[in-house]
Amino acid sequence: MQRKDIQPIYSQAYRKKRRRSWVIISAFLLSILILISFIMIGSRNRNFDKYQVKGVMISQQDGYLDFNELKNGEINFVYLRASQGSSYTDDNFTSNYERSQGSQLAVGIYHVFSFSSSVDSQFNNFIKETEFNTGILPISIYVDYYGDYDEDNVDWKEYAKRINQLAEKINRYYNQSVVIQMPQEIKGELAKYLDSNFKIWIIDNKFKKQNSEVEFISSENKYKISMRNSSAYLYRIVYNGSKRQWNTNINSLGS
Repeated sequence: MQRKDIQPIYSQAYRKKRRRSWVIISAFLLSILILISFIMIGSRNRNFDKYQVKGVMISQQDGYLDFNELKNGEINFVYLRASQGSSYTDDNFTSNYERSQGSQLAVGIYHVFSFSSSVDSQFNNFIKETEFNTGILPISIYVDYYGDYDEDNVDWKEYAKRINQLAEKINRYYNQSVVIQMPQEIKGELAKYLDSNFKIWIIDNKFKKQNSEVEFISSENKYKISMRNSSAYLYRIVYNGSKRQWNTNINSLGS
């Protein structure tokens, strides 16, 4: 008869104890990670709350939104995506723009810059989509890496020339100021080549205080925006200045 492999009782007890220890350690480490996440989110929210003027970015991915609800939710302004590159347009731009009127929200619009499209084709796409529905806030050009265009093959000195040209064409056509939007990590590479006439918009989840060349700061991720009767997950924006400065600028833009 084949002999059964019978292990000592203390060996089985040791393995069970070791498994329990790993479970306890894993649970402890998970708790630490969750705590760190809450601390980081809390820090970001505190930095965000320090700013007096707050807004959100909206595109077709956000679906239908009630702009009056946004206003009641203590949002002061919105930026609507209009176009991208030489041919893409936001499906909800016209609807969003029309419904934003009368909400008492300050409205701005933005174009997503394409590395592969010419300045003229992007400009024509933008004006065809927006006509003169540009709001009263500075028109924004959003710039970021995408696809094969990354830090290894983007020559910012060369692309800054095209960004400046596009911003200048928009500025002259609409007689409206332009702000260049970019992630924090790109600012050091791109901002030094931009025309000083254009303000900067930084994308930074930490909402760190910026110098006066930065007009807006927005989040990298979407956050829950609570309204009176609903809520939505949107990119948050803050105006890098006081409420008094904001009101002065809005009054001058609207006059």
